[in-house]
Amino acid sequence: MEGLSTVNNVVLNRRGYTIQGTLILSPYHVVFSFTPPSTPSSSTPSPGPTPVAPKEIWICYPVVEAISKSRGSFLLNQSNNEVSIDDSRDHYTSSHIRLQCKDFTFYSFDFVNDGICTEVYSKLSTLISRPKLENDIKAFYAFDYRPNLLEQKLETKGWDLYDPVKEYERQGLVSGEYWRISTINEDYKFCPSYPNHLVVPSSISDNVLKHASKFRSKQRIPAIVYRHRGSVNGNIIARCAQPLVGLNIQNRSIQDEKLITEIFKSQESERFSKLDESNEFQHQPHRNLIVDLRPITNAMAQHALGAGTENIENYRGKRTQGSNEKPPKNVNVNFQEHQNLRQVDKIFCNIDNIHVMRDSLNKLTTILNDLDKFPVNSGTSNYPLLQQALTKTQWLHRLSIILQSVDRITKSIHLNNTNVVIHCSDGWDRTSQVSALAQLCLDPFYRTLKGFMILIEKEWVSFGFKFSTRGDHGGCIGALYKKPKKAQEREFTDTSSESSEIELPVNSHTGKVTSFLQRAATHIKNTANGASNNNSSLNLEGEVGENGGKFLSSNSSYNGSNEKSPIFHQFLDSVFQIYRQNPTKFEFNSRFLKRLFYHYYSCQYGSFLCDSERELKEVYKVQESTLSVWDYFNSRPGEFINPSFKVDDGDDNGVLFFNYTDVKWWFELYGRSDEEMNGLSNSLDRKFAQMKLTITDPFILYQSYIQQGLLEKDEAQLRAMKEFQKLYHRIIDYRPPEELQIKMSLLLREIELKQAQMMLDSGKSGSPMKLGSIQRYFRKDPEAQKKQLIKVITDEEELINFPSPPGLLVNGEVGCGKSMLMDIFASSLPHHSKMRWHYNNFILWVFNEIHKIQGQKTMMANLGQKKSLSMENEFILFEIAQKMIKKNTVLMLDEFMLPDIASANIIKILFTYYFKLGGVLVATSNKLPEELYSNEFHKSKFKSFVGVLNARCQSIDMMSNKDYRITVSEQEPNLVVKMDPEHENNWDILIRTKALKISPEQYEKPLHELGSPASFTVYNRVTQLLLTFFDNTCYLDFAQICQGLYSSSDYITLASRYRTIILDNVPIMTIKMKNEARRFITLLDAIYESKCQLYMRTEVDIDDLFFPDTRDDISDEIRSRLPRDFSDTLDVQEEEMFSKTSIALQNPYRPNTSTYEDKMETFEEEQRKTEVDFKNTKAFTGEDEKFAYKRAVSRIKEMVSSDNWRSEDRWVPIDESMRPWESHEEFAQKVTSEVLEAEADDKPIIQGLHHFWAMGPWTTNQGKRLKDSIAKSWIRSSIRDN
Repeated sequence: MEGLSTVNNVVLNRRGYTIQGTLILSPYHVVFSFTPPSTPSSSTPSPGPTPVAPKEIWICYPVVEAISKSRGSFLLNQSNNEVSIDDSRDHYTSSHIRLQCKDFTFYSFDFVNDGICTEVYSKLSTLISRPKLENDIKAFYAFDYRPNLLEQKLETKGWDLYDPVKEYERQGLVSGEYWRISTINEDYKFCPSYPNHLVVPSSISDNVLKHASKFRSKQRIPAIVYRHRGSVNGNIIARCAQPLVGLNIQNRSIQDEKLITEIFKSQESERFSKLDESNEFQHQPHRNLIVDLRPITNAMAQHALGAGTENIENYRGKRTQGSNEKPPKNVNVNFQEHQNLRQVDKIFCNIDNIHVMRDSLNKLTTILNDLDKFPVNSGTSNYPLLQQALTKTQWLHRLSIILQSVDRITKSIHLNNTNVVIHCSDGWDRTSQVSALAQLCLDPFYRTLKGFMILIEKEWVSFGFKFSTRGDHGGCIGALYKKPKKAQEREFTDTSSESSEIELPVNSHTGKVTSFLQRAATHIKNTANGASNNNSSLNLEGEVGENGGKFLSSNSSYNGSNEKSPIFHQFLDSVFQIYRQNPTKFEFNSRFLKRLFYHYYSCQYGSFLCDSERELKEVYKVQESTLSVWDYFNSRPGEFINPSFKVDDGDDNGVLFFNYTDVKWWFELYGRSDEEMNGLSNSLDRKFAQMKLTITDPFILYQSYIQQGLLEKDEAQLRAMKEFQKLYHRIIDYRPPEELQIKMSLLLREIELKQAQMMLDSGKSGSPMKLGSIQRYFRKDPEAQKKQLIKVITDEEELINFPSPPGLLVNGEVGCGKSMLMDIFASSLPHHSKMRWHYNNFILWVFNEIHKIQGQKTMMANLGQKKSLSMENEFILFEIAQKMIKKNTVLMLDEFMLPDIASANIIKILFTYYFKLGGVLVATSNKLPEELYSNEFHKSKFKSFVGVLNARCQSIDMMSNKDYRITVSEQEPNLVVKMDPEHENNWDILIRTKALKISPEQYEKPLHELGSPASFTVYNRVTQLLLTFFDNTCYLDFAQICQGLYSSSDYITLASRYRTIILDNVPIMTIKMKNEARRFITLLDAIYESKCQLYMRTEVDIDDLFFPDTRDDISDEIRSRLPRDFSDTLDVQEEEMFSKTSIALQNPYRPNTSTYEDKMETFEEEQRKTEVDFKNTKAFTGEDEKFAYKRAVSRIKEMVSSDNWRSEDRWVPIDESMRPWESHEEFAQKVTSEVLEAEADDKPIIQGLHHFWAMGPWTTNQGKRLKDSIAKSWIRSSIRDN
């Protein structure tokens, strides 16, 4: 081999290992030859050493990204103590060369002295940079490479693999009637960066294309690249460059608008011509979407450069009445009116420009360069710190943004009958990425080996991705340059708008730039400059040429290209992310992607040497002198076939969906281990699965979900989950001591004996003790307590040092992740006695238990039993606490609150007993413990309970304002707003097609004929439902379900019986609709907890649904929809309510005689305590609901708009055992039989009328106190009858 240079006694340092060998510099490769150390053999030793064949490491020059030279051995510059330093060499007189390669391999070569090192460094700089210095593409190895035997035997060469006409025929785009292939660019003069075959609508002439090209950057007009055959709609993808809207944002092109309009119109006409009248897709709305892949700031800044983004109103022009569109017969009569305006929308996808992407990769390369000092999985590196540093590169985040854009386009096309036009700035970077990835997901052909090759040729090569410029072929940072002659310009020169994004021209028009555009452009300029500054640590001093190229002075070093960017690398990494989630959907494996990445930079094949199809075929005629990269893969297909591949025959016609948040490091590409880059959780999961073990620590599980991309890292959630982890370790082995219950039972027995002795001494016969009378045994004389030597501690003081683990109260705003964290904790806790309740369910269960125990006592008393009631049973709430502690030592409550005084008093007593029996409470709430009881009435009574809660539960405030529930779906929301003039038609279509999924034959039937009435029973009260469908869907009207006499038990039963809830006519809830708003929120809570599918029609948008009358910024349209009919009546009711409340507070009626035994207060003291602050209307105007409405709005948005909520498998009905209020025949028969067996004769079971305190029968004197005449007569007649 000619031109070889050999250097002996060279030491290679790589990944923590060193080996000595010979360095060979060939014209196209640097080769390191070495003899590996011999390994001892276990067989009989031979007389001499076993010869070992030498090995070689080949590094092609274009792969080298950076080269550097330093004095001293490389070993002196690293801190890896595990590497032993050879004392036979003088490491201080040595010098070393460091090679950093584009395939993320790193090599350090130590030379004996600096003279040899300098000579090699100069030689390498010349060899690596020769194509760029000579400005000669033929200096690359591809023009000197000769095919091997396998590549010579191929029948079909790689250059012949892609035929655009055949590919478009396969997609059905060469129909003649609707589409045609234009040859306007046959000689590449129309658009030098476009292919010579362009698919356009048949109705568009080449003359229109010529005029339209003047309005698009680089003449890159909208051209169709894909037609979706996986759906009967046949939607299309078109790609182009940004429009030249200009500084005033007023420039427009009639021809460009006509071209895009005809693209949409042709697809719609073709769709109607192929769908028969009975096809259900005839009713699907037609949509069109323009996707600007840039951040909106970048797009706006381009206006200052004469470009910009579309004025979407110009593309919604009226449809012609004489068009050949054929509407379906069975659609609504408003269809033709709807045809007047075409639905065209535009979105921005926030994918950053080439400079930001380059900066992100540079940060990643720096980390990998430092990591190369250590062996793979050496344990020397700190994994958490490493992963934190990797996260800061933002590489995975930017991949996720790209995949999110692809996900949205894929779902829009396949599910929503949407045509898509994609562009970025010039339409060859971000556009190529997203367009190719979307087609990869939509068409299973592109996921085969051959199909993927065609996809690359079509979307990347033919549509002008700048492979040479973006890869910086022939450029090596740090390489020495001699000042060359002024290079001749390439025949095809093009300045990228991606680069020009960062510069604002200084001319007369600059003064017209608006302040917004100036700020936007400045932001992008600073971002690009920051990325450019981080491109290399080396300085470059040289002259700047006319086109931005650098002509370096003698002995200067190359500092990198400002046009270089890892665009194709990002595409392959994105394909890997989708492949990793769906390994059976791809015919090729990850090795195929990795080798394709390598050969993009190797320049061994001619496929990726040029910036356009024109350069490839006409300028340099690469196809005549080089091999295609596909010859390499096709000659050895066995290496790249995925054995897990299965032909896709699923329900989605081969369309691939993925989770764009589930991104991980492609550790194989970066030459490190999965544990190093993605964390220990991956390997631990595999090891635990092999050992049939499960990770149950909630904090570790939460971190693993973040690393898997299932959750987004959130500092507030991390702090809260750390507290859950501490709680987990406190209670994992906890068992409440039985002695607590024994002590409580003995105490009650002692009180019972004391009561019996008092009865005996007084000569009275035994009788059941009334509830509350036991309090006098614990009542103390304040004067006597002062003289006692032993202090009687309060419940709060007792529970502070109680021998049970403290629980946890998690407070936070709506949607911050409290319930999700509770889900992780509840599912991971391996405790034998735990229970998860929503507060509404729990309080209903408590009320039911109270009712049941009171009923049993009343029944026993009326059956004439002589035995006195047991004191232990007299404590009803204590008995319920005993049941709770037996069933669930750890009680988990969602949405913990104290909404009214009745439930608050019960919760206070119940949980005091529960804590004293050793129970542990874990709860989430939207309020701090001090604010759980927000009512002003008797609030002082609950201060002690707040102290009890703080004593038995640790509190944490998440302090997060982020609402994760509001993740807008890419599909149409399950919501119709009456402000839309076509809401009737949209509502009918939504219910029939999505909620009911009925066949097209039943579209003409009214809804009431498709469904039937039904009923359910709650507390022996039968509720009629006017309309239900298929026994799993119910149709509700707001007036019926939220303005009637319904409670949370009714709503829980509804959500547990019907998987789908259709709620119609939801009005605006004003501040005076307190009851309706509370019921509606309770209904939403029940639907949310059971994860039902919700379809809803509202008067206004969700954000304006609750209390808009309290705001000053509402629109006139919403103000006009506010209810007015009852305003006067409500004002009168409000005045009467205030006056009655004031009288009741100042003159309280006290039926409980035990109250009078308390210390009497003076009139002035009582008057001060009962003063009413009429400015604080929280208790009357629904102010307390204002906080709950935030949660309701958040939950509505999630239920009607989130993709995660759309799965019907999410439905989790509440178990029947937790719904005791429903009547069941077997339960009723059992109770009836028990009562009949207990009867002594045929006397009625219930004797006398008992008031609801269960304190005994009503007496005549008590009846006289009633003020209501009807109730008084009813009580008197009942007493007289008995």
